[in-house]
This record gives sequence, structure tokens and C-alpha cells, in this order.
Amino acid sequence: MRGIKTFIIFLTLFFAVSTLGFAEVASEKKWKDLSKGERQKIRKFYRKWKKLPKEKKDRLQKRFKKFDGLSSDKKTRIRKNHKKFKNLSPEKKAKLLKRFEKFKGLSPEEKKKRFKKMKKRKAERRLKRRQKRSNMSKAEKRKARIERRKKRRQRQGDGASQN
Repeated sequence: MRGIKTFIIFLTLFFAVSTLGFAEVASEKKWKDLSKGERQKIRKFYRKWKKLPKEKKDRLQKRFKKFDGLSSDKKTRIRKNHKKFKNLSPEKKAKLLKRFEKFKGLSPEEKKKRFKKMKKRKAERRLKRRQKRSNMSKAEKRKARIERRKKRRQRQGDGASQN
């Protein structure tokens, strides 16, 4: 459970910084040039930051540097996933974090094995859909696509479908 709390704290702090563009603000703007909202966000973050132990600060800085080095596409995908995560119900968040912790504890070989298995399942599903669609009319294909979208939205939860 401690790992989950650390992960949630990291996400909160990380996205407070990344959303604000903290690195950009710190290097290019002076305090007096910031808007009132930006100042409040930085103060709020700074108060949390001061309370963190040095090890956690080091970890967060390392993760921020790693994030800062990512392509804009990857950053966008991470922000999008974070937004989805924030909109999940507490039960779904807990379930997801529990699965994350379980996956984190696996050996590298087991992780690779699971990824291969997942890719294989996805490929099989795609192939199955293609074969099924090849015998469908345009109207049937459209109806099937709409149904898949509905199912996907239901799986993602009510919060994510409101976006």
C-alpha cells in the first residue's frame, strides 16, 4: 500500500509540475512576471515539496528529468492517461493500482512473457474482427464499430466518457 501512496503522490506532484510547465517557468520567467494563478500553483507545490524526504525528492527529480526528455507525443499520451486515471472511480483506481503493484513485483522475464501474451491476444482479436468484417455490409460494419466504441467507453468508466 505504501508503494501505491508514493505512486499517487508522485503523479500529483509530477503533473502539477508538468502541467504548469515548471521547468519553463523557472528558467524563463521571474516571480513578478507570473500570473496570480501560476504563483498559487507554485506555492502549493513548493509547500508539498518542502515536506518530502530527500530520497523522494531525488526520485521525483529523476522522473521529471526523464519525462522532460520524452517526445511531445509521449508526454501528451502520459498526460491523457493521467487525466483518465483522475476521472476513474475510487474503486477502479484501487483495482488498477493493485494490478500495477502486482505487475511491478514480477521478474523482467515474466513481464516480457505477459507483454508477448497480450500482443498475441490483441493480434488474434484484430484478425478475428477482420475476418468477421470481410463478410459484412457497410451498414453492419458501421453498427459493429459503434458497438465496440460503446463497450470501450463502458470499460473506461463513466468519468473518461465525459471528456
